[in-house]
Amino acid sequence: MDDDSAPVTGRCSIETNSVLEEGFTTLDAVVIDITKNMNMPSNQVINLWMKSQGRVINSTNYWNLYAGYFKDHMHQELARLSEDAPPQDGTSVRHQCYELFKKTYLYSYQDILDTYEELNMLSDASQTIAQHTQTFQKLYKRVGSIVSDLILIL
Repeated sequence: MDDDSAPVTGRCSIETNSVLEEGFTTLDAVVIDITKNMNMPSNQVINLWMKSQGRVINSTNYWNLYAGYFKDHMHQELARLSEDAPPQDGTSVRHQCYELFKKTYLYSYQDILDTYEELNMLSDASQTIAQHTQTFQKLYKRVGSIVSDLILIL
């Protein structure tokens, strides 16, 4: 886009979407290549690039996401604790489980929690069909990215 031209507003044309999709495919390839070479998760590579460009990143609070995940998967998460762990209050137990969760899924825990959040959004009945479709497409791409990262790691 030229510096003199006005930004595109409204719905993008088919041609614009095609060019964007081609560019996104190129960006995906670059991120995957860096992820493979640096042995870093893709979201970390993207966040570091955004910071290098001086852009502010509204980072996700994964502790808060884990709180919902813990509530929905409490038995599975409590199983991470050893049998001889002393009883503690709810927050301490959840904190211990969260630390073990992060240790178990060292490179993918953020993707797991992001996907959990997106699945919860998909199940939100107050969304319109278009919003559900958009959320589903975002989730589809995220799952594809996770699978690509796993293939590279394995």
